[in-house]
Amino acid sequence: MIAQVIVDIAAKQTDRIFEYHIPDELGGVEIGSRVFVPFGPRKLQGFVVGLSEKSKYKGKLKDLLLVVDEMPPLTPELVKLSADLANHVFSYRITILKAMLPRVMRANYRKILTPVSAKAKKMPLFQGDPVDLSDITDVKQVTFVRKLLRNADAKIEYLVENRAKVKTQNQYLLTEDKAEYVKIYNALRQNAVKQKQLLMDIIENYQKYPKFQDSLEKDAQVNTSTLTSAVKKGWLKKRTVEVYRDPLSGFNGDPKKKAITLNDQQQNALNEITPVINERKAQIFLLEGITGSGKTEVYLHAISKALKQGRNALMLVPEISLTPQMVRQVKARFGEQVAVLHSGLSEGELYDEWRRIRRGEVRVVVGARSAVFAPLTNIGLIVIDEEHESS
Repeated sequence: MIAQVIVDIAAKQTDRIFEYHIPDELGGVEIGSRVFVPFGPRKLQGFVVGLSEKSKYKGKLKDLLLVVDEMPPLTPELVKLSADLANHVFSYRITILKAMLPRVMRANYRKILTPVSAKAKKMPLFQGDPVDLSDITDVKQVTFVRKLLRNADAKIEYLVENRAKVKTQNQYLLTEDKAEYVKIYNALRQNAVKQKQLLMDIIENYQKYPKFQDSLEKDAQVNTSTLTSAVKKGWLKKRTVEVYRDPLSGFNGDPKKKAITLNDQQQNALNEITPVINERKAQIFLLEGITGSGKTEVYLHAISKALKQGRNALMLVPEISLTPQMVRQVKARFGEQVAVLHSGLSEGELYDEWRRIRRGEVRVVVGARSAVFAPLTNIGLIVIDEEHESS
């Protein structure tokens, strides 16, 4: 199999597809994948924009080195869009591809090789400073490293400057049934106050476990040392869990809020839009109305129609219009199904929201201009709010 790659050099001479052979042991190469490839004396990041069985190149193709992500960061649709844009705007295709990713994913990667097996840890290669793969240029060394990876004796870790890290929290799981915890509680000495508090929380809230550490410390009024002791005694099991940063945590809607009934004009507009959503046609509607006339409510009803069809929705707004009121309305209606993308988010929040979208965990994306590149699939409706705004 051959990968067609756009390499990370924004120059006229390199603004074209380069082909690389995909080694059999290097699985998971898909359209949209970020990869590392040899390019002259260097190793560069690139994007796979196509796959083929044969090449017109008469010489021997170089091997593709590594696949960066488990899931391709770009959908096939975005890859196609990058080609269309490159033909219509004065920009290199690599620049467009990189613009489709969150800022934090455009940083420069350092690829560090770390040993996994006991055998590898004793090798001279790993005695001393971390092994930076950019320093390994000798063919024999590259072959040796590839063998280590293939045999799972070593792994690649990606260190990126200024990259927001995945946020994690400690979570504690129960190891015994409820009756056993009651026995442990009754057997404890009276002055083991903190341990008794922890066990009482377990007994009274047995069905609410596993619990995160911050919640457990608050509920049981215990500290880290008490939890560590409980793990050592076998009462609890500790694990590290990835959690998302939530930029919408302050915009929780009223759960008792009633559905709003549209007036005649709003309903007439929705009646025009709904059949097109149901029939999955590509059609444009212009919804005109003064401020306060209820255009947003029509948007929200139309988005609901798309979601009922099993499809997703994208809502683009001018930066100036991305107000708490707008976000609160969308969040109140669609809850955890909503993600937001705009420049006001921290790099960590932006990275987490982008990953939720790419993983298919959200149905509605609200954002400013750059959200047009959100990796949202199966779109049934796109709303461009305040489309007359210059931004």
